[in-house]
Amino acid sequence: MPHSHRPTTKHKHKSFKSGHASSRVLKDIAKGRIQPDKKSTGVVKVHTKADRRNLAKQIQNNKKQSLRAQGHIFGDGRGRCSRICAIVPVCGADARAFVMTLRQQYDPDSDLDNIVHIPSFKQRLEFRLPASTTVRDYLDLVACSDFVILLASAEANLAESPHAMRILRSLQAQGTPTIVTAFQDLHGGVDSMFRRSDKQAAETRKMWEDDIKTLFPASSSFSMESTSEVAQLVRSLCTSTPESPSWRYTRGYVVVEQATMTPDGEYVVEGVTRGEPLDVNQRIYLDGFGDFAVSRISAAPHGIEESETLATRQAPEEDILDSADIDIEALPEQTSPEERLRRGVRLDDHYYVSDDEDEVAVEKRLPKGTSSYQAAWITNETEAQSDEELADTDDNDDNDNDDDDEDENMAGDDFDTAADDAEMGESAYAPTTMGGEGEHVDLSEEENARQLARFRAEIADDQEFPDEVDWDPSIPARDRFRKYRGLKDFGQSVWDPEEIEPNTPSWWRRVLRFEHYSTMRNRLLKVKPAQPVTAGRRIRLYIKDVPARISTARQPLAIWFLHQYEDRPAVVNLSIQLEPDVDPIKSKEELVVQVGSRRFMVNPIFSQHVATTRNGLVRYERFCQPGRRSMASFTGPCVLDRAGLPVLYFRRNSESTSGAGDLELVATGSFVNCDHARMPIKRVLLTGESFKVHKRVVTVRFMFNSREDVRFFKALKLRTKGGRTGFIREPLGTHGYMKTTWDGPLKGQDTIAMPLYKRIYPRKADYFVD
Repeated sequence: MPHSHRPTTKHKHKSFKSGHASSRVLKDIAKGRIQPDKKSTGVVKVHTKADRRNLAKQIQNNKKQSLRAQGHIFGDGRGRCSRICAIVPVCGADARAFVMTLRQQYDPDSDLDNIVHIPSFKQRLEFRLPASTTVRDYLDLVACSDFVILLASAEANLAESPHAMRILRSLQAQGTPTIVTAFQDLHGGVDSMFRRSDKQAAETRKMWEDDIKTLFPASSSFSMESTSEVAQLVRSLCTSTPESPSWRYTRGYVVVEQATMTPDGEYVVEGVTRGEPLDVNQRIYLDGFGDFAVSRISAAPHGIEESETLATRQAPEEDILDSADIDIEALPEQTSPEERLRRGVRLDDHYYVSDDEDEVAVEKRLPKGTSSYQAAWITNETEAQSDEELADTDDNDDNDNDDDDEDENMAGDDFDTAADDAEMGESAYAPTTMGGEGEHVDLSEEENARQLARFRAEIADDQEFPDEVDWDPSIPARDRFRKYRGLKDFGQSVWDPEEIEPNTPSWWRRVLRFEHYSTMRNRLLKVKPAQPVTAGRRIRLYIKDVPARISTARQPLAIWFLHQYEDRPAVVNLSIQLEPDVDPIKSKEELVVQVGSRRFMVNPIFSQHVATTRNGLVRYERFCQPGRRSMASFTGPCVLDRAGLPVLYFRRNSESTSGAGDLELVATGSFVNCDHARMPIKRVLLTGESFKVHKRVVTVRFMFNSREDVRFFKALKLRTKGGRTGFIREPLGTHGYMKTTWDGPLKGQDTIAMPLYKRIYPRKADYFVD
């Protein structure tokens, strides 16, 4: 056996024993999981079993009192309300036969067609049908109902009825109260040649229930062919407390029973109050007409013409949100286009000038009598520079006429008189009337196909080459992009939301500005009316200044009360996601948007789905693409509701079989906030190619067409898709060639781009009218 020495070089040293684990060891142990917060070292009070039992009993009693308060307004007495049941017939169901079945079984002597008295439960059920088969009528009916009865005929299949699926999907997106399903003709109709056995009827019912559960999981089903199940349906309607959609909890409304126009020009509405207590000093919303002021509210018991006055409109108090108008005389003189072109392109807060001149800072709007020393200490002021609002010819960024600002002055100064109108009891919004069928001109098949191909080509181009633009070479770039500026860092650069820019609309100064929207909203929602009118009372509303054409229109189903300032213009931000099988929607395309109980005609602008950022800048999007969420913004009546308020987006569907001008659901979303400081920023990329490459010095061409354009944009940074950054050293020749320097060598296939940015202002919206 050969001799060998002990391997002393393989001695294992003792590991270091620290008193605690290091942060590195803790990260390795966590493996990416977020470490829980350390528990507080304070004294924790241990509740005894009796304490826990008492707390559970208190919570239970509070719930019982809340349910009792919600259901005390219903009953069959003179001072009680009917339980409103909206019938939604689908797939050929007979709603009249459904009501007749209940009348014959529970109230055969009633003279009313749509009201059934249930003596055993001392309740009164009022059944309402939609005025037509349009989606809008179904939404309006369900919005003011206590129960929804989904009446289905087993003779048809739900999946084979696109109109029924469109209605149910719209109801699901809006939110429904307590919903039940009633089946007719499970064994076959009266006139049917085919009769189903009990097994076949059970299979048909199971198929229908599975389809409905995908949209309304909490719905219960009943068969109208079974007397016991009809009794269970009636018991459920009479004894259960209706569950209301969450967006109705913070708002009062009146279910209309009768409406007339008086000789004095007042619109008198009789109905029953629901929801929160009514405030006579707040405005009301009439679907299809707009918002109006209420002069007084009086009680209206059955059979009594003259009754006591419950509330009278009082003079408005001082408006805490009224901001002082901008003093036009105090603003500095506007800079002429020639002077601005001499300065060069704007980079953040400064204009670039040539090397032999000093840098020019953006002017500030200062109080009268401010010295130069005092002005140096004033920061974040509204910039005073403004151009004349020129006709917008620079928004052809993708050869498609985006028309970013073409309508910014079309309505004149409608918002300039908003405060004056509010004091006089008039709204700042005039409803928008939609054109009738006679104004529509059908395109030829060739023209329609050409426009469709162009639209789809724009979508593909936006996905493959976002933000890259081409423009007419005969137009100088310094003129074409005169409203754009450069940013050193999109996420860090400061952009003043109060700045007056060349493309700022004249009505922008009248938009409500909330420093903290959620705080102001919570404060306003907690304000109690001075003369409250509680829910469950039958009242008369006297509404002022309603157009005379309302007397020939159909009677509204409900009158919705608005919160304070909800008739004032504000920047409304909503989330949006397209429905399945819907083509992308172009920004600024006209849509009908339903926010809670109100509908608007909107041309929304889309941006990335971010509520707030550090500097308020978000990316503008030309299209709302399928499969991703975006944000839609418009300037319209303020919304004072909590986040999550359902929002529905519709297109006018002139080819619908359910009625002329029906609405087609194209997207859904929710309300986010009202924030004017959230600024959608449009980015364009001026691209060029490398002509000569020598290490880090590159000659670039085809980005500009003249030497003057190169000098104008010399201050801005260049970028490549590969991540390199560079800057312009000097122009070469007279055809737009330029010498650039980079932070590293470029590749021959790199595309060189210069980003420019412009703020896009949300367009104005008006109330939706037929």
